[in-house]
Amino acid sequence: MKFIDKTRAQLMRELVETRQPPTNLDALKESEEKYRTLFQESRDAIFITTRDGELTDANQSYLDLFGYTREEVLGLDVRQTYANPDDRLRFQQEMEQKGAVRDFELKLQKKDGTELDCLLTATVRRSKDGDVLGYHGFIRNITERKQTEEALMESERRYRLLAENVTDIIWTIDMNLQFTYISPSVTHLGGYSVEEAMGKTLEEILTPASLEVATKAFAEDLAIANMGQKDLPGERLLELEQIRKDGSTRWTEVKTTFLRDPDGRPVGILGVTRDITDRKYEDEKLQKLYQVEKEAHEELEREKEQRLQFINALAHELKTPLTSIVASGGLLLEEMEKESQSPRVRLVENIIRSTNKLEDRLSELLDIARIGTLGFKLTFELLDMRPLLQNMVTELLPVANEKRQSLTLDIPPSIPIVKADRQRLEQVLLNLLTNAIKFTGEDGKMQVRLTKKDADLIVEVKDDGPGITEEEQARIFQPYYRVEADRQRFTGLGLGLAVSKQLVELHGGRMWVESELGKGSTFAFSLPIAEQEEESATNP
Repeated sequence: MKFIDKTRAQLMRELVETRQPPTNLDALKESEEKYRTLFQESRDAIFITTRDGELTDANQSYLDLFGYTREEVLGLDVRQTYANPDDRLRFQQEMEQKGAVRDFELKLQKKDGTELDCLLTATVRRSKDGDVLGYHGFIRNITERKQTEEALMESERRYRLLAENVTDIIWTIDMNLQFTYISPSVTHLGGYSVEEAMGKTLEEILTPASLEVATKAFAEDLAIANMGQKDLPGERLLELEQIRKDGSTRWTEVKTTFLRDPDGRPVGILGVTRDITDRKYEDEKLQKLYQVEKEAHEELEREKEQRLQFINALAHELKTPLTSIVASGGLLLEEMEKESQSPRVRLVENIIRSTNKLEDRLSELLDIARIGTLGFKLTFELLDMRPLLQNMVTELLPVANEKRQSLTLDIPPSIPIVKADRQRLEQVLLNLLTNAIKFTGEDGKMQVRLTKKDADLIVEVKDDGPGITEEEQARIFQPYYRVEADRQRFTGLGLGLAVSKQLVELHGGRMWVESELGKGSTFAFSLPIAEQEEESATNP
């Protein structure tokens, strides 16, 4: 460009000074066309000024950069584009001293006032006698590059600040495993100064066992990286025991990754070290506690299994003679019924009734022991609750009539089916109904009610008995618990409600009680409504 400008100036002086046609007009035209083409198509902003700084020419890049039209730019004082007066003064001084400036960094203003970071290169234009005619030059917009550099510098400052203030140690080593950087936090963890730590080798800061782990991991990752695979090793997480300056050790969590050159070859390792001594000790304590708890749980399971085996054996030993007693009592009763009104008949009836109660108690004990174990299973089927409830009420109605109690059934015309174990559900209903009859006085009223609520069927057994206190309601479903006022009046182990509640929960429902002293009680349970197309299944 300098050569072209010089040629153009020489040719123009020849035209002006001699005022005679040039000897080679074609050469002048060719040179002028080349100059104009380069001048206009250059990506840099090119300009020419007078000695006083007025623009005499500028290319399209200059117009685009500063936002002027060609008419506006001609005669414009170029000094108006300087955003900083100090830049203008420095530029004038260098031009006067050197006659040229190269890559002069300054801020220039666009027509709309926007400031640009620019590089200016300019040269003084002189006459044949050496007089200053003006200067010409070009401007390159470096605003984006400047912003990028500033962003990088800010990012570097931010990350350096972070590295120097975090409690974790940030470090780098070369491929010879020599430290090239260690953050100041090494003093807190290791007791070394940065300078002392930089001079240490891995053998000096790691225990032998941890050194073996670290070098093995490094060798494995390096071998994979040197195989030229696309999927290069990523981060590696290690737990290493490090030696402090005072000889004590601390457990650390070390995260490492390779530093790579543009071709992907490893040139070093970047690592972050975190002190996990306290966490490791807590983990060890938790592991010990877990082991103790595990052993205790296993011991409880063994005791539970032994207890279940004992109960099964006891029940078997007791049920065998009970079965014989019931059978013999039945036969004896048949023979003695011929003697009407005989006191011995009533005695035999009492024996059979008491034996049946004892058998019921044994069944309850077995249920409470087996529920929740692998040996306890429910056999599910799609079940219509209407006939089930009707049969249960019909079966117990004579018992209620003996106490002149009323027992009614309230079922809506249409009810969905449930998926349940028929036998176990009958056991739950029998328990709730017999309890209602037992605890309701003569001439009392009881009602069995079936309703649908959301996705559940609700079964309620309501009585107008004495009611239950809030304190007793909270404990009534616990095994072996009985209401204090009933202990002397009624026999039983207090297992019926506990067994019933667990059976309902195994069906996916829940059981609860609502009661108020002097106003009776309502025992209720829910059962999930089944889909019509479901097949019968057995609970595993």
